[in-house]
Amino acid sequence: MFQNTYNIIKCNMKLMKLYIMIKKSNRQEIKNLAKELIFSSNGITRREIADKTGLDVRTCSSYVDELLKQGLICEKIPALNSAGRPPSLYCLNSGKLLFLGIVLRTESISSNLIDMDNNVVKESRESIGIEDESKLRVINRIFDIIDDCIRAFPDKRTAGICISVSRWLRPPLSFLDTFEEIAEIVFKRTGIAVFRELPINTITYSIREENNDVRNIVLFHPGKVIELGIMKNGIVPGNTLSLEHELSHTKAERSGELCYCGGNGCLEHYVTDAAVREMLSSIETEENKGILLEDGLERKLPGYRKLADKLSEYCCLAFEKLYKTYKPEILSYTGLLPEIWEKAVGKFNKTGKIKVKFICLGRVDTTYTAALTASYKAVKDFIR
Repeated sequence: MFQNTYNIIKCNMKLMKLYIMIKKSNRQEIKNLAKELIFSSNGITRREIADKTGLDVRTCSSYVDELLKQGLICEKIPALNSAGRPPSLYCLNSGKLLFLGIVLRTESISSNLIDMDNNVVKESRESIGIEDESKLRVINRIFDIIDDCIRAFPDKRTAGICISVSRWLRPPLSFLDTFEEIAEIVFKRTGIAVFRELPINTITYSIREENNDVRNIVLFHPGKVIELGIMKNGIVPGNTLSLEHELSHTKAERSGELCYCGGNGCLEHYVTDAAVREMLSSIETEENKGILLEDGLERKLPGYRKLADKLSEYCCLAFEKLYKTYKPEILSYTGLLPEIWEKAVGKFNKTGKIKVKFICLGRVDTTYTAALTASYKAVKDFIR
């Protein structure tokens, strides 16, 4: 009897939690719709917002007042006419909005503040060993940057902050994420919308900005590890690290070396920086000792040409896997020599797959792309 009563209570509690979650989700969807209506208009009344969202005017007004308080929108009061004063109009406060990008790297903390037109209006960089600093000291440095930006532009409003934390502040095999709650901590202190993203994912927003708002993008970067920047329907998925792991352990060589995952010939053992160095050392002779891959290709040394061809095959394999999985409109890449990428793209196109736009990226300022990410997540994603 007691067990049955306990099970009923437990079931009711689960249903109540589910109901609250659904209610919160619906409320957020309605808020987002209200944002879209206001941000995309030259002026819209509270009544019009209520009619288009299905809300009552009172609830709608509370959302409008919240956006006014945040400084995201402004109120236009029309002049009197023969019928009296028309209702106030609300629109995006675009001329007054700023967006802040902050990047935490192992040896520095940097920031960019941009306006709606992506102009950098303030920037900073400080060389510090973040791993040697306490969490409190790093967070206080972030608050100092934010306060400095607010003081510098008292007549404007910082509408969004993106804090981009280097993956090397959380090494690949570590389960400890020192800055896991950083966005929540900064939001509680400032009241400003705060987002956290990996540097490579912020670059996808830059690619989107420069390519007519393309919303399906993949960025492939074989560096110290295989890194992926992914945007699907304009949104960066929350599980990019697991997606990187999946690509890293794609079979590249059937009879390859046994990997720690239990498989053989995994891709990460052929395209990462360390893997390329190992392959270079395996073709080293007394005549070409210490010659870099780039120099060996320029001198047309046979072993180097063969290695470049092999690397391009591995990259083509990665392209095929990424295209099949994500169907991107743009597939970007960076990290290896342009000649290798050109060969890989050529091999991919020869397979007869549906054409995809390839972009080879050079050096990217991820402090700027963090600020750009903040502008999208806080405002631009709601402009239709």
